Order: sequence, then structure tokens, then C-alpha cells
Amino acid sequence: MLKKSLILLLSFLSIFLPLDSFAKKQEPSKVYVGLYVEGIRSLSYNQENFTGDLTVWFRWKDNDIQPSKTFKLKHAKINSQKVVFSGMINQGEDHLEIIDISATFFTKWDITHFPFDNQILKIQIEEDEDDPNIEVLYVSDDQNIRPSTDVEIASWKIRDEKSYVTCNQFHSNYGNPATNIEDACSTQFNHFIEIEKKSELIGFKLLICPIVAILLLALGLLLPPSEGARIGIPTTAAFLLISSQFILNNLLPPSIGYSFAEKLISFGLLQCLLLVIFTVLSVRYYKNNQLELSAKIDKNLLRFAIILDLAFTIYTAYVISL
Repeated sequence: MLKKSLILLLSFLSIFLPLDSFAKKQEPSKVYVGLYVEGIRSLSYNQENFTGDLTVWFRWKDNDIQPSKTFKLKHAKINSQKVVFSGMINQGEDHLEIIDISATFFTKWDITHFPFDNQILKIQIEEDEDDPNIEVLYVSDDQNIRPSTDVEIASWKIRDEKSYVTCNQFHSNYGNPATNIEDACSTQFNHFIEIEKKSELIGFKLLICPIVAILLLALGLLLPPSEGARIGIPTTAAFLLISSQFILNNLLPPSIGYSFAEKLISFGLLQCLLLVIFTVLSVRYYKNNQLELSAKIDKNLLRFAIILDLAFTIYTAYVISL
């Protein structure tokens, strides 16, 4: 009788123990994540990426998970990584693993205000564990995250830095029917660094040719229509502007956006076209001895050009102030 009772008890436990273990596994395991940026070694508009060196740490309690081995960098390729510390802390209550990582991050730059633009460098870490029974909840380790004050980025300086965690909804179960797409959510640690140019002179150096071209056009309007240079100046200015556009095409990635530099070049080309058209009319009236009409065209054209240049100057000041 005792033997039968033991068998029944063991059978009962074998049925409910896995369910109890599974229920416990549904409780997400908290993992504190932190990051410190050691340096940004390169930043490329054309290749749409930047390369950075960073130190990442994970701190957790659950012995059944290994978040330092199951994470991934989103939209990035890890070039090298090295564990610099792995062990127990807080009198053996917490696991801590610190990893030095060098990676290339792929991004879409906002070129709207180029070359007076600010950019955001995005470093995103997410859990890459495929087991549906393992749920990890990332928490930003705000108490131990510090600004990366010593980071050197060529031509750039750090404007702001922040870390936070988001929950990303899955749009696929990736072939695993045990995963409920509607309920599936993966926490993601985000570290964003906003950077700005160290000096506005860096932007103006890239725009020196378009600026010279537009100044040449203004000088051309001061010449009488009888001068041969009146037609030659727009041609020279157009050559400078087209050359600048060619340089920009090599610097910037293919984009449907219109950068500030491209707006300046288009503005200059439009002025070239207007100067040529109205110069031809002015010369025609001048040769027909309609001197007053010719002078009136030149006067109104100069006035119109000054208004356009002032308007674009105000717009430039606005872009720089952002």
C-alpha cells in the first residue's frame, strides 16, 4: 500500500512540477544594461556608417540566463569584442560581465541642414535568445551610466547623450509556433549621442565655391550691359556651382532629401539663369538705343537679386542657429 502511494505521489509531482517550473519561467529576468562610449573613430556620410569603441556591461541575478552571450547590436557589425570582467558581485548575489566592443554601426543620416547639421549616433542593444521559455527584461542602469566626456570625434563635439529602454513588438514568430506574435515583445537598450560641428567654419569651408560664385553674380549685375564680362561672369559662376555639386555628390549618400548645401547651389544656378536671360534683354535694348529700358531692367534685376540674397542669408542664419 505504501509503495502504491509513493508511485501515485511521484506521478502527481511529475505532472505538476514542470507546469510550476514553466510558470516560474514566465517571470521575466531583469538585466541591468549600461554603456560607456570610449571613442568614435570614423564617421562616413557616403557609406552611411560610423565606427565606435564602447564598453558594455550586464548585471543580473538569474542563474539560468547569460545575457552577455545572447545580446546583439542592432544595425551593426561587431569587429571585435573582449570580456574584461566576468564574475559575481554584491556578496555573490549578482552576476556582472563587462565587455569592450569595437563595432561599425549602419545608419541613415539626416542631411537636411548639411553642412551645418547635427547628427544622432544610435547604439542599440537587444536580446537575441531564441528560446520562447526565456524572457529577459532590460533595465537601463542609470545610476552607473555617465556621459562620455572624453570622446574625440574629428570635427564634432557631443551636444547631448541619453539612455533608455524601449519594448519592440515582433512582426514575425520566425517559424516558432510557440511564439505568440501579438504578445511577443523584446526590450531594447538605446544609447543616443547627439553631436554637432565644433565650429560653423567647418561648414563654410565646404561652401566656399558656391559663396564665391554668388558674390561674382552680384558683381556682374553692377557692370553695364555693354561689357563682355556681363555674360562671362554667369558662365564662370555656373562652372563653380556645378563643380561644387559634383563634390557634394561624392560626399553625401543617395537621398531624396535636399541638403542646405544643395539648396545654396540651386539658388546660385537660378541666379545664373536669371542674369543670363535679363542680360540678353538688356543688351538687346541697349543696342537699339533704348537706354532707359535697358537701365530699368538692370536696376530691377539688381534689386531683385539683393532681396533674394538677403532672404537666403536670413535662412542660413536660421539653419546655423539650430
